[in-house]
Amino acid sequence: MSHRENVKELHIAPMIDVSTPEFHHLFRILSKRVILWTAMHVDETLVFTDNVDQHLELATPELHPIVCQIGGRTPEYAVKASQMIHERFGYDEINLNIDCPSNRVSGKRCFGAILMADPHKDTAYAMVQAMAKGEQTTMSNAGGEGNGHETEDHDDQIAKDTTSTTPSTHPTTKRKSIPISVKTRVGCETPDGVCLDTTEHLISFVRNLRQHGCHRFYIHARKVVIGGLSPIQNRIVPPLNYPRVYQLCSEFPDCQFVLNAGISGLQAAKDICQGISQSDYEEHRSMYHVASNGSCTVPPIGKAPTNLVGCMLGRACMEHPAMFHDVDRYWYGESSNPCQNRRQVLEQYMAYLQKVYPPRCGDDQDDMVTSRILLASQPLPFHITKQCPICHTNNENQQLPVQSLEERHKQPSKIITRVMDRSFKPILGMFFGLPKSKFYRKELERLSRDTKLRNCGPAHVLKRVLESLPDELLDQDFLPTERMTNIPVHHAPDQSNKRKRSK
Repeated sequence: MSHRENVKELHIAPMIDVSTPEFHHLFRILSKRVILWTAMHVDETLVFTDNVDQHLELATPELHPIVCQIGGRTPEYAVKASQMIHERFGYDEINLNIDCPSNRVSGKRCFGAILMADPHKDTAYAMVQAMAKGEQTTMSNAGGEGNGHETEDHDDQIAKDTTSTTPSTHPTTKRKSIPISVKTRVGCETPDGVCLDTTEHLISFVRNLRQHGCHRFYIHARKVVIGGLSPIQNRIVPPLNYPRVYQLCSEFPDCQFVLNAGISGLQAAKDICQGISQSDYEEHRSMYHVASNGSCTVPPIGKAPTNLVGCMLGRACMEHPAMFHDVDRYWYGESSNPCQNRRQVLEQYMAYLQKVYPPRCGDDQDDMVTSRILLASQPLPFHITKQCPICHTNNENQQLPVQSLEERHKQPSKIITRVMDRSFKPILGMFFGLPKSKFYRKELERLSRDTKLRNCGPAHVLKRVLESLPDELLDQDFLPTERMTNIPVHHAPDQSNKRKRSK
């Protein structure tokens, strides 16, 4: 099957301490087409840090399409950070966070979700305008001086930037305009008790952002309660309100919208993007209306708005990453998926870990610890001097002496715990709902803490864990999405964490 025209988008939500390079590479193994996001980066940090490479990963060709999210409240910094992100790191889109409710962000530093409320809304408008005009200036400079061509009207250019429903799949090689977007909520409740949870307020807010240069919006379909709820509670306690997002689509037909929050899996996302029949709605009415907290997650009845261009999933990616093996076929209409079973996924991920966190068991630099990913452009920062008797790394080099087990066990830990945790966090849910799932997670935890194994690197630890699992489990074919029933949901705190959906 060839690519379908005008296919809807599927995004992986930006998540702090989750949207890491390791996470990105796992999901690129699972799908070549799902749209990845970074966690939020503070624009001021990117502008003033001396080691920006430690904050942003290079958007290499295999990572595209990928969006970089920034947060802040100073237009000048937002422009500088956006241009750096696009030109130096090659991201496809810059997103402004008007969504984060944490006290550190919306409280002390007054950006994120607080920009939805007075007196901070003007800051949001100024940020968007500066980013849009800053990128417009970048484009006008790309043609060279004295070319005799006037730049196009700013609003016309922004409209052109939003005609594509998917970010570019290749990094830019010359300076040009980059799409900007905003991620926000359907409503806001401020620390002083002002409740801005109406469709009228949201429409007014989006209208002003549009007038200042943004035509693309990612809408978290819950209001945000700043100061009254923690970030975790803000993701599950306020009721979901999908119809308010559909109303935005109707009010702003020249803008694009992506719906985020409470989407359990690919089937639910496709229903939202395509719409459902009246009979399907009647059959599953109780599934779409949660009386306990007033949530409404009904998909569009009939045909979905054409400018509802996609859906964004978040926590489902952490809890059940294997679900996303079927994105390319089920969602994007490809003839097949990159991987057919968990062994294929985890062996490719293991090869990635071997490259970015090379073993430290064969070098003699005991005072150097591995705490960060080894970039592709970096040479090995240590010198291999011995063969390892545990993982047999470097044993192909017969000229190197073999360590004794006693000598090997006396090595200090040269790979820190955080590296092991970062390596394994994305894959903890790979066996969600299957036998041996708990055993697999416990083995990852146990062996990653084994100081005798740690210097062999996370790839070797993962290899040992896979060797302890039955072949029939590793080689079991993934289920197609149409046959999946065991999926996590996140509607409200008192709801079951699983739902069986019949077709």
